Amino acid sequence: MSTRSTPPRRSLIEASGIDVVSDRSRSASRSGRTDSRKTHSGKTSWTSTPGGKIVASLLCASALVIAAWQLTSYFHGPMPGDPSRSMYVDSETGQAFPHKNVVGESVPILSPYSGKNTGYPGVACYWTASGQIKDEPTWVLMNSYIGKRGPTFCPDCGRLVNPIAPRPNPGDKPPPTREELLHADPAAFSTSPRQ
Repeated sequence: MSTRSTPPRRSLIEASGIDVVSDRSRSASRSGRTDSRKTHSGKTSWTSTPGGKIVASLLCASALVIAAWQLTSYFHGPMPGDPSRSMYVDSETGQAFPHKNVVGESVPILSPYSGKNTGYPGVACYWTASGQIKDEPTWVLMNSYIGKRGPTFCPDCGRLVNPIAPRPNPGDKPPPTREELLHADPAAFSTSPRQ
């Protein structure tokens, strides 16, 4: 006679995957002795452990810091590049200052240094006297903005300032100095009108 072992029969509820609350867990819940860290499948949640709580807290704090940084940089972007803010130069003192542009405002604007309407848009010069590129620009007031004739040279490096030149890249040729331009184009310094 062959003895064939048959697997134990499972009830219909067990086969369907439905969790059945046992009599033991029912009595434990009635007496208030439940383990709140257990999920419905009986496993412990990672956020219920001390290490899990620390990790979850760090993730939430990191998300808040990143969100705050993004909002701050959106509303208070660095210049140049932020269209609502510009750098201006006081025509009396030569000092640069940031200004939030307002629709309908006209140039010159009120300068915090002179207390008068002597603020004109500044042009960034990223060059040094030796022809190297620097990280922080010198803000220059263009002669043409205040009615002066002739080219504008940076007071810091002495190089010609182009109001529409992009920020220089490594390897770019620096603009000429006053002396270099005088040798190349003496007419550029002429005070008489050009013919």
